[in-house]
Amino acid sequence: MLFWIVLGVVVVLAFAVLGVLVHGVLGAVGRLARELTAAEADVAPVRAGLQDSADRAARLRDARASAG
Repeated sequence: MLFWIVLGVVVVLAFAVLGVLVHGVLGAVGRLARELTAAEADVAPVRAGLQDSADRAARLRDARASAG
């Protein structure tokens, strides 16, 4: 009888530990997704500026190649 009580307590504790671990992992995934979204928003203006600079450099290179 005592064996079954101990076994039940062990099973309940194991499920509790697994629940805490799953909760922590899912929370971390959610935080990571929010951080990535925020990082993309922070980098977007810089990326747009770099793209504009690259386009301008390509136009200047093409203009110089056709002129000379």
